[in-house]
Amino acid sequence: MAPRSARISLEWAKSLVGLSMKVPDYWWDGCKGYRLNDGVIDSYDIVEQKWNLLLNSRDDNDRYLMNYTAVSTYADSDSSTIDEYQLPFAAIYDGDDIIDANNGVRYFRTPPSEWSKVELEDGVSEGGRTIDPIEWTGEKEEPVNITDEEIESLKDSDGEIRYEKVFEWLLPRFGEDNNETLFDWQAARMRNYMRKKEVEDGWKPKYYQRR
Repeated sequence: MAPRSARISLEWAKSLVGLSMKVPDYWWDGCKGYRLNDGVIDSYDIVEQKWNLLLNSRDDNDRYLMNYTAVSTYADSDSSTIDEYQLPFAAIYDGDDIIDANNGVRYFRTPPSEWSKVELEDGVSEGGRTIDPIEWTGEKEEPVNITDEEIESLKDSDGEIRYEKVFEWLLPRFGEDNNETLFDWQAARMRNYMRKKEVEDGWKPKYYQRR
């Protein structure tokens, strides 16, 4: 007898019902447009192992089967309820709640009924643990060429200096007045290269739309 293929976790699959979607025209066979169609995951088809998409349209009451790749790709990331859904990189299959660490230890996922949600207090905009700065243990402190204004730009609303802002400040800058960030510079180089490929080689990227 041929081995049975893994089945998507039914509990997790049904938890995606109600997920808001924005699906482009080109997802449908024979369509090439880029208009986004609002919809919602209406139900889960156990036999097909796919989800039913219902569009928010009075003229279309059909259900369209979507695999998980399509569901996760076209989920409405701007929806106010997006954080209520578990959207991992790949679908969750039966047995995925058990992880073998290959060292004789097996880890089991806690049942969703026992999960707890971290509620932020009023006025608190960020969660997570606090990381204290590493104490300087060197013999000599080197001066940092930074202005008071730049120091202020590294702080958040609570006056704390944020690591990600320090990291960005350390990156090289470009332009006559150093007003072009590394990311802007890299994006400009990529645009130039893609334009060269289009003009000289006749190449166009997938899902490309000229405006």
